[in-house]
Amino acid sequence: MKPSFLRMRKRCRGVMVVPNHLSGLAPHLRRKNFHPVILPAFPVDRQQKESWLTGRTLVTDRPDELECDDVPVLEFSLIDTAQVNADDSALADMISRAWTKLGLKTEAWFILRLRKNGRHRIEFPE
Repeated sequence: MKPSFLRMRKRCRGVMVVPNHLSGLAPHLRRKNFHPVILPAFPVDRQQKESWLTGRTLVTDRPDELECDDVPVLEFSLIDTAQVNADDSALADMISRAWTKLGLKTEAWFILRLRKNGRHRIEFPE
């Protein structure tokens, strides 16, 4: 990894990987002190997944496109926003509150399923 990326990673709350179709979420996550990385629009194969996702948190509204078995194997976390219909600012706020409330920076690999009512569900795959 580049030294500048490592310095940024230490200053922020976490590194969030955002799919291209959710790129509008990136500036709002940046304001919440996360470091967003936007995935390219082209399809990603297994090797590219490893380089983009390992050690990071993927924010997606299409969890069915991923295999949940990939989470512990590729060592990344997943935030599922499929159940939430909110604008980018409100979604970033919801992610930030859940991150703080659940203490996710210290957790191992997880799958967090956000809910409208604030009763988020978290799983720790093995």
